[in-house]
Amino acid sequence: MKTPRKSPLLRIPPNRSKKFHSLNYFVLGLGNPGKDYDFTRHNLGFCLVDQWAINLGLRFQKLSEHPFLSCEFSRSNHLVTLAKSTNFMNCNGHKLEKFISERECNLANCLIVHDEVDLEFGHQRLSSGRGGAGHNGVSSVMNNLGSSPNRLRLGIGRPTTNLSLSQWVLSPFSVAERSHLPHWFPYLIQAIYTIIDDGLSQAMNLLNRKPQSPLIPAL
Repeated sequence: MKTPRKSPLLRIPPNRSKKFHSLNYFVLGLGNPGKDYDFTRHNLGFCLVDQWAINLGLRFQKLSEHPFLSCEFSRSNHLVTLAKSTNFMNCNGHKLEKFISERECNLANCLIVHDEVDLEFGHQRLSSGRGGAGHNGVSSVMNNLGSSPNRLRLGIGRPTTNLSLSQWVLSPFSVAERSHLPHWFPYLIQAIYTIIDDGLSQAMNLLNRKPQSPLIPAL
């Protein structure tokens, strides 16, 4: 799952050109920092952007005083920033507005990627203008931005045992679920490329029509 491949995309040097001003995209994966939370259900947003960076041969770095790790690449004249917070989930949105502003990105080109208990594992939905629905990380983002950004909601399902919901989201994926992530992530990354290349509406038409990735075998 973590084998890098050669990227067809051009990386942007630190002194990136202002020509990207109105074309920038920002993708924030939600999660908790630290190895104790690696591959827990609540960290599915982190898992996706981590694998995306690995695919492109990029490393997350802390480049400012803001509480975020980020890396950048370009695609068809679009500067794309992948980011994740160094704060815990409940504060994932802390200082986000300023961080996005410094990346010269407008809210319409921002995407939040996070886990969703109301979708089955392996299902996903692109949403715009929705409330937080009890997800503390999403609420933190919305409170900081003052509005609801576009979101890619990734299903983790609800507890199938006697675990509470808070215990469930902080528990690790099952062996079967984790083995399916390498089949799911390429489909999700391609969906985000569709947003960048063709717009959110086109991506919604393609992704939401088939809520389960066709690349994921049945559990």
